[in-house]
Amino acid sequence: MLIPFSVLFFVLGLGTGFLLANKRKLKVSGADNLPLKPASASIKLSSQPADSGLNNQIKTDLMEKKILYEEQLSLIFKMGQEMFSSLSIENIAKIISEDANKVINAEICTFLLKDQSSGYFIPVYAKGVRQEFIEKMRFKSGESISGWVAANNEILIKNDVEGDAWFREQNKGEYFVKTLLSIPLSVKGEVIGVLNLSNKKSEQPFTDEEVAFLKGLTIEASIALQNINLYEQVQDNYLRTISALAFALDARDSYTKEHSEHVTKYAVAIAKEMRLSPSQVEHIRRAGLLHDIGKIGIRDGVLLKASKLTDQEYNDIKLHPAKGEAIVNALPFLNEEAKLIRHHHERYDGSGYPDRLKGRDIEIGARILAVADSFDAMFESRVYRQALGLEKACNELKQNSGKQFDPEVVDTFIKTLDKNPGITNPSKAD
Repeated sequence: MLIPFSVLFFVLGLGTGFLLANKRKLKVSGADNLPLKPASASIKLSSQPADSGLNNQIKTDLMEKKILYEEQLSLIFKMGQEMFSSLSIENIAKIISEDANKVINAEICTFLLKDQSSGYFIPVYAKGVRQEFIEKMRFKSGESISGWVAANNEILIKNDVEGDAWFREQNKGEYFVKTLLSIPLSVKGEVIGVLNLSNKKSEQPFTDEEVAFLKGLTIEASIALQNINLYEQVQDNYLRTISALAFALDARDSYTKEHSEHVTKYAVAIAKEMRLSPSQVEHIRRAGLLHDIGKIGIRDGVLLKASKLTDQEYNDIKLHPAKGEAIVNALPFLNEEAKLIRHHHERYDGSGYPDRLKGRDIEIGARILAVADSFDAMFESRVYRQALGLEKACNELKQNSGKQFDPEVVDTFIKTLDKNPGITNPSKAD
């Protein structure tokens, strides 16, 4: 991992006493409203003879500071590697919050990020705060203490929260206590997040070194978060392009128009009912939209044939999961989806294709897609037959539970239909 030069200069500046690379003063309130002084400013080496005990103490202090700087530098580099290898905003929030607390050892730590759609700063990590307060923790720029930090894009330090009337009014006795260090995370001058640390367990004021260290962490975090946003934008553009191809494929046949959307809707409902993780649900959602993309290479004469397929035509159809995997695998961020696309025609008893996987050797997402895909194929009309209707389609799922389909997935889908009958088009239900 390449550490940005500005960050490297900033961190190395710790050893020479520079607090900020751009030498900006920190704006804080009350008695703390003073520019921070280099930690080494109080250590003056004289050319005159000095007491050997004093010299030994100076050497000890310098050695301790050197060890501290090395530990903090190592932690920043380690954290940078972890963040830049992560593509999850939640993971980055956890990394920076926990690493910051290794140095500060505060009882309360919150990390808030700006939601671009609403403009609110909302918590993505919190420690030492009551759950009911976390649920209410939503601030706009300028509102509350975190909002002040966001609006001014300045570090805020308070070593006596309870002794300041303005803090008491903003705090309302529910959040920060005793000491507070609040640092904005900004990208090109725009604040995207705020890191708060309150109530140091040591009950000591925040030191210059601690502030400088945390500033280094937030610079790294800001860069990592910006990279995630850019990466997600690229992902969305690619996904929209390939999804357009999938929808074009569905549109080739009026009978299967919107099939991919239906399959996705059912699959996501099953995944949520099974309480799969948000990342698993997202993989299933994407795979559902793209599960038949491999059919793009199949001739209309085969794909839209109303009569029975020949053995060769059926074998051609059976190639579409592997072809779909090859198409989607060209995009590295869809590797998980590619596996689900390849295996959505595997059968629970091992008689499916292309790899004849069996039971739980089939990815859970692929087992879910198999049920969703088959249900929509039965529930909607096809060129070669009329729709079976809701009751008959559900009976087919039940009869093939344990053979073609995972019994748990079938049971979950039936339960989902009972709880949410509107998930299907009522006009086509029996």
